[in-house]
Amino acid sequence: MKLKHIEHEMKIIETNGFFVFNILESEHLNPTISDLLESNLLNEAYFYPKEEIKRRKQEWNEIFGPHSEETDILKIYGSILQDRIDSTDFYELNYKEYLEKIDNYLSEWSDEVVPYLFNTLKSHHFYSIEKLKSENPEKRKFFFMDDEFVEKSKQSETNIYEFFFTIISTLKNSNRIIVMNFGYD
Repeated sequence: MKLKHIEHEMKIIETNGFFVFNILESEHLNPTISDLLESNLLNEAYFYPKEEIKRRKQEWNEIFGPHSEETDILKIYGSILQDRIDSTDFYELNYKEYLEKIDNYLSEWSDEVVPYLFNTLKSHHFYSIEKLKSENPEKRKFFFMDDEFVEKSKQSETNIYEFFFTIISTLKNSNRIIVMNFGYD
């Protein structure tokens, strides 16, 4: 299944926090989470503009030396080995449940307990609600992955993230897909 990239936006929040928002269109209506993952939805090209990918590759080559495109490179998505991510790593939620899930994290982290995570996630949450307003959020399914709760056998030995969430949203009878990433590294 082919995906067409419609919109990309990335915000840096408080130096180490980031929010990535993407809208894509599928060639088919009603794609499942499994269909989307099999179509390489989590490919880096969807999460950075082409100029950013080029800049990052140049930085990589300067630090580690050039590599052949055919070389097998271990791809990590958050702290998860990308080729091991599957639909069981995501919780299916409706919009109300999605909002409650984020509110639960905010309550757990609270401004007194972990203020930098609380403030970053609060900014992400506010921004995501604003971006979702025009996308029929009440009618969407939200597939939520917190890399902290993915099986340890799927995780990289290196984790630079305090938190990393992936939210994939679909809409019935639509080919419009939303992908959001919230994180703090």
